[in-house]
Amino acid sequence: MSSTIYTKLDELTLPRSPRSVPKPDPSKLTEYSCPSCGKSLELYEYQKEGQPKKMLRCANPASRHYKCKDVAYFWTKKGTFWSPKFGEVKNMPLSQAKGQKAKATRKANR
Repeated sequence: MSSTIYTKLDELTLPRSPRSVPKPDPSKLTEYSCPSCGKSLELYEYQKEGQPKKMLRCANPASRHYKCKDVAYFWTKKGTFWSPKFGEVKNMPLSQAKGQKAKATRKANR
């Protein structure tokens, strides 16, 4: 009887496969870098109130919900991408992109 219970418990405690993280579509990656982590920004197209919209967001799905949560650049009528937190999107090398958030915060605190 104990082996039957063990078998049932064993079935219940099987290790689950890790949640698969979708990889970004390479055709949607841009030359712009995420100001928080330095990865590429991806073009994300969606609908809001029946209107097509587009935005740039961090292409790394794992950090998009945590570290890069505030990285969102929205398409404007001027024909540029703009973020309420970071301003207009700028093309910058990876070495400069990492830590830009911290520098912006320091400047704001002065």
